[in-house]
Amino acid sequence: DLLCRNETKDYLIPNNRPATLWYHDHAIAITAENAYKGLAGLVVVSSKERFGGCGEPYGLEDIEEIPFVMKDAVLDDQCQLFIDPLEFDRDFYGDINTVNGVPWPHMTLEPKHYRFRLLTASVSRPYIWILTTADGVPIMDRCWVVATDGGYVSPPAIRLDTVDPNHPGLLVAVAERYEVVCNFEGLEGQTLFIQNRMDDGLAKDVTFFCLSHLLAKITVDTTVTGPNGQFDPENFEPAPEIPLDRVLTETDIAVAEARVADGDYDRRFDFGRSGGIWTINGEGWNSATVAADDVGQNTWELWLMRSGGGWFHPVHVHLTDFFVLYRDGDGGQRAYERGTSKDVFMLPNSGNVWVLARFGAHKGHYMFHCHNLIHEDNDMMRAMEIVDVENGRQSQQGTADQYTVINNLLYSNWNYQDPLDPVYMAKPADAWPPLDVDYVRDRLTIDNPYQIFYPTTAQLDEWPNDLCNPWQSSWAPSCIPVDTTPCESIM
Repeated sequence: DLLCRNETKDYLIPNNRPATLWYHDHAIAITAENAYKGLAGLVVVSSKERFGGCGEPYGLEDIEEIPFVMKDAVLDDQCQLFIDPLEFDRDFYGDINTVNGVPWPHMTLEPKHYRFRLLTASVSRPYIWILTTADGVPIMDRCWVVATDGGYVSPPAIRLDTVDPNHPGLLVAVAERYEVVCNFEGLEGQTLFIQNRMDDGLAKDVTFFCLSHLLAKITVDTTVTGPNGQFDPENFEPAPEIPLDRVLTETDIAVAEARVADGDYDRRFDFGRSGGIWTINGEGWNSATVAADDVGQNTWELWLMRSGGGWFHPVHVHLTDFFVLYRDGDGGQRAYERGTSKDVFMLPNSGNVWVLARFGAHKGHYMFHCHNLIHEDNDMMRAMEIVDVENGRQSQQGTADQYTVINNLLYSNWNYQDPLDPVYMAKPADAWPPLDVDYVRDRLTIDNPYQIFYPTTAQLDEWPNDLCNPWQSSWAPSCIPVDTTPCESIM
């Protein structure tokens, strides 16, 4: 997507699931520099009752939250952020770890539960997040993963000391997000550290400087003065809306897992390096070719991602969420990525990962890439094209017949507009009406290109009782109530 000087574009984000998200500049060949220097930020979509949502599972409603954005940096002799992309074509590792822009912060916390919203926003460096005593002893039995990129994990929440004794800590690759609840009760007056653990198995050849292992210092106070929610890792009520669960059936997942066991896949993508550029299937972005030009709208596909040459790659697929079904090469699938919606995963050095991706209503060209921003800027990015379901490679794994009514009621599910359609493209800023409540209301009711996410009341009045729209947004403060019957019941 591209906006030129003095242009404006109308974006509408369907906040149809509570999650920790982020945004960043994506300019071709200069993404690393722009994101590193600040064109990035955290986005929190919340389902808390006080924000108009339906409440949170695991007792999270009243647990205090801490955004925790991790990024390494290098400072020049003027104490300004330094990066010279022309000097780097493989990796960029800084000697200063920052959290929310602060180098090695010192936090004073109360003896209660806290919810950390983790994001790795660095150029190349992954982090292996671990809570320790002042002596460096891990105390991850006090921490649970409650959510990943695409929202909450299925119950129970995953206690981090049970994940992998050979690789303690939570691996957070570049662009990955995790939500972690930690219990500081009984630690009054103690000093703790949040550290970044070196692990050449999970993050091969990552440069560590003198203080690269430190992220933050914590002093635990002696009293509780703020909100003190009661965390319950077993309690999944109120059960959250998970859009991916509405369009992938248990049968779909079982079929995909059986195919993985046989070494099967719909597409294979090899991440490597050739001719001085980073490539996917031997080609880079500048080849101007489409790596997957027949992905069927509203179908699911099984993708095998492979790496070689000893490099790891944080892989990000635009447009869709997916399930990580199987991995080899770095200890196998981790408990905190099993059965939960993801949009980024770590592809290990010389390893394989199978993912099950479900494509939705959108058509057109989108991309997938390595989120090591140096690799991305040096061409490790390819395009995919979402086409009509009948033209898709796996059209038999689609759901066209079930949505003929949606086609008639909404903005044509099967012709849902390409993002480069004139309806969506940027326009001169002076050609737009004032951006106010009336404008937003009109966009959602008159000639509404977003009706598949936000149908009008009149459209819902015509809605058959036995049909659900898996893309309709809910749990938003002003949402229209939605029938949350799983869509698998009609597939």
